[in-house]
Amino acid sequence: MSHTVNTRNQFRGRITQIRRGEVVSEIELTTAAGMIASVITTSSLVQLGLQIGDEATAMFKATDVLIGAPSSRHSLGRAAQALGAVLETEDHP
Repeated sequence: MSHTVNTRNQFRGRITQIRRGEVVSEIELTTAAGMIASVITTSSLVQLGLQIGDEATAMFKATDVLIGAPSSRHSLGRAAQALGAVLETEDHP
């Protein structure tokens, strides 16, 4: 079965590490933009059949992405960051 996902915020890459836990597991995905990590339920990991070396896509809902300035005093783990640039802004009424 094939699914279509309606999101522009996607990064394709390859799974480079899996830290499997009893309830949740952390997946590291290496993409052209860098490394992205995600925590999913271990039952989802099993159901999806994800393994190191598999191709996968990280998808972000716009409401779940935080933006910070490089000079920010807040420190996040490297897995939680992707360096980027603002390419366009839009005014909304």
